[in-house]
Amino acid sequence: MSTETYSEICVRLFESSKKCDWNAAKAIFYQNRDWVRYSIHENGETALHFASSKKRSKHVENFVKNLVDMMEPEDLELENLNFSTALHMAAVARNIETVKIMVERNKNLLTIMGGNADANLRMMHLHRHQQQPVNIKLGLNKVILGF
Repeated sequence: MSTETYSEICVRLFESSKKCDWNAAKAIFYQNRDWVRYSIHENGETALHFASSKKRSKHVENFVKNLVDMMEPEDLELENLNFSTALHMAAVARNIETVKIMVERNKNLLTIMGGNADANLRMMHLHRHQQQPVNIKLGLNKVILGF
C-alpha cells in the first residue's frame, strides 16, 4: 500500500493529465482504479477534464481513449465546480476526436448543459444531431470548427 497522500497523488495525476502522459497516469490508476473519477484540482476537474481541454493531437486522443476505456459511462458525466463536463471542455477546445470518443461511450453527455455559454451553444447543436448517428460525425466537424 502506498503512503502517498491524497494531495501528492492529485499533483501526480494533474501533471500527467496536463501532459497527457498515459504511462504516468496508468501507473496511478492501476494502484486505485477509482482515481479515474476523483477530483484532482480545487475546481473539481478530473484527469479527463484536463486531458479533454488540450488541443487535438494523437497523443491527447490516445490518453483520452485509454482513460475513457477505464471509466464507467456515468463517470463521463462528472462536472467541475463550473458545471462543465469533460465533453464541454473538449467542445471549447474544439477537439473533435476527443468529443467523439466520449460521445461514443455515453450519448447522454449531449444532454448535459454546463456553466460555459460557449460550450452550451455547441452542445445544443450536438444534441440536435444525437438521433442521427451518421450526422453526428459530420455535424461535429461543422459545429466544433464552425464557431
